[in-house]
Amino acid sequence: PVTDRLQVICIGSLKRNFSVLQSVVAKIPAVDFHILMGKSNLRSLFEGKSNVKLYPFLSEQEMLHLMQQCDVGLSVMDDTVGSNVITTSMAVGLVQVVSDVGSIRDYCDESNAFFCKSEDDYLQALTTLNSDRTLLMQMREASMQRAIALSHKTFIQQFREMI
Repeated sequence: PVTDRLQVICIGSLKRNFSVLQSVVAKIPAVDFHILMGKSNLRSLFEGKSNVKLYPFLSEQEMLHLMQQCDVGLSVMDDTVGSNVITTSMAVGLVQVVSDVGSIRDYCDESNAFFCKSEDDYLQALTTLNSDRTLLMQMREASMQRAIALSHKTFIQQFREMI
């Protein structure tokens, strides 16, 4: 659901760059960030940030509900150890704002993602999505369509057609 403020969810801890995430959060107070900490404790990184809500370990149902309340999946990564995070957030219809590393382009394309190489890239992507709600909705739909194209059922169907 689109709200007045862009809702961004950050999931995962493997190969994540929390110092860049911390800086992005600090520089874009008009956006709300939902950061899933899992078993990590990231409270010290985001103390005093009114635009951040931190979550300890959530059940799958709780995480799905939270993902459905968001607009964007933000993955600030050093490497793509987060393909499950990427594909599941695409299936929920989240626009991907992701580090342009590793095999990320095997999952996302320009229709549903902003590929970021610098902190400024993340800031520009989030600012654009926050101000252009038509683009946001188009990219959300593209994420769902891309996830369907990557689904197990689609893979099996395409594999059968090949043999």
